[in-house]
Amino acid sequence: MSSSRSTLRLVVCASLLALAACSESSTPTDTAPPPPVLPNRTVAPACANPAPLLGSFDPRAPGYIVVLVDGKDLEASVATLAARHGFQVEGVYAVIHGFSAHLEPETVAALRCEPQVSYIEHNQIFQAF
Repeated sequence: MSSSRSTLRLVVCASLLALAACSESSTPTDTAPPPPVLPNRTVAPACANPAPLLGSFDPRAPGYIVVLVDGKDLEASVATLAARHGFQVEGVYAVIHGFSAHLEPETVAALRCEPQVSYIEHNQIFQAF
């Protein structure tokens, strides 16, 4: 009987260790600091017909999604905009033909005047029912 108890304890311990290894770690493995929460302010674009700025600022989801006009090479357009306006791209999304980035309000205003920008939207948090 003690042999089966030892085996059961071993199986339970191994299962718990496997679950712990599969779960998210409470200590970050990435040494990069989290992006700063940008202020909730806007800067007026300096052009006559700026691209729309949709949504509203949420400090839990700082940053923006920038959707570009279809028809141009996505990677090249994103790289050009990032170099021209001095920001770092977080992700490029072919499905929406756009990218995500943490942007200063002045950069948002400048991007809204770029002809290849269709619209810019504040990041949002979505929750399942």
